[in-house]
Amino acid sequence: MRGKGKPFKPGNTLGKGRPPIPPDLLYVQKLTPDHVQRVFAKFSHMTREELQASLSDPSASMLEIMVGAVVAKAAKEGDQSRLNFLLDRTIGKVSSEEPEAVQPIGIRHEMSQLTTDALLKLVKEKTQEGAA
Repeated sequence: MRGKGKPFKPGNTLGKGRPPIPPDLLYVQKLTPDHVQRVFAKFSHMTREELQASLSDPSASMLEIMVGAVVAKAAKEGDQSRLNFLLDRTIGKVSSEEPEAVQPIGIRHEMSQLTTDALLKLVKEKTQEGAA
């Protein structure tokens, strides 16, 4: 009897199973978000001359070349979408949550009749009550 989630019975010679990962993709699989962030940070702090020198360096990795090329093109063309793409991939998308609404502190006095000191004291008291 087959188990849940198993497409073949144990010992089934008809199923080939999952194909092995090609050797050239093993490098990509080992990349961590931290590594990609470091490469982006490296290129984002370079001058144009340093960036061009790094892109023409024969010892540069393909990841460095690709990220560097995107940074160079974004800087040359002023392309905000390329910068957003890199930032989304390295630090994550900015959340689009609405900021918390400011709660009124409930002052019900006629403020025009209060002195400045009295008004400051009242605001301080109410904000401390709200924090508690």
